[in-house]
Amino acid sequence: MQSHIMEVRKIRCLVVDDEVVARRGIIRELERINTLEVVGQANCIDEYIKASETCKPDLIFLDIMLRNHNIMDYLTKRHDGPMIVFVTAYSHYAHTGFDLKAVDYLLKPVSRDRLNECVEKVLKLYNNRFADRLHPSGNLFLKSNGKYYRILPSEILFVKSMENYVVVYLETKKLICKLTLEQMVRLLPASNFLQVHRSYVVNIEKIDSIEKLSIFILNETIPISRDKRKDIYHALMGIAPGLEADYLNDEN
Repeated sequence: MQSHIMEVRKIRCLVVDDEVVARRGIIRELERINTLEVVGQANCIDEYIKASETCKPDLIFLDIMLRNHNIMDYLTKRHDGPMIVFVTAYSHYAHTGFDLKAVDYLLKPVSRDRLNECVEKVLKLYNNRFADRLHPSGNLFLKSNGKYYRILPSEILFVKSMENYVVVYLETKKLICKLTLEQMVRLLPASNFLQVHRSYVVNIEKIDSIEKLSIFILNETIPISRDKRKDIYHALMGIAPGLEADYLNDEN
């Protein structure tokens, strides 16, 4: 299989600002950076909480004052998970921001050069988050049930998402790891793994058969996303354009 089957995953960004012009300006600048993907926006704390849960961002560009509410009060109690970059007009909160492990603290108006510098920091941190799991030999070190297991990606049959956990299925066992599916994808070689459903990534070398909306690996059945079925069939079998009907017909 060719390496374009699964593209290198972009960093998912959420932009939170109660000023429409400022929010749109940040989004416009982020959209020109090919390593980032804006997956959501919010203009108040309630929308921020909801978007954080539904969009599952890796990175949040976050204003401090949202409709006269200080986001710091919320973060000191509940912050965890995604990387945060504060984008604000208030310089006196910088110390608190870095106490909250913010990647960066940007003062409005944000210049393009300053934003580029911030993105460089983000990329380094994002890549380093996975450094302790990778080994020059190609092994992965996955933590499950308090232990680190050394495995080769080629040993993985498929991966199933369970909210903020994944179940990694191997021939002889399965590992439950505190990773999101997106984070797990980042660890896997793009040439051998394909996301076939929002909750499943499969090792294409382990597939025994495919039927309609199902992939079979050993005794396991993995669903295929209906709305992406054509793309998945193309990726797995290299179907020539115009022949989709023969493969995608539910009667087959």
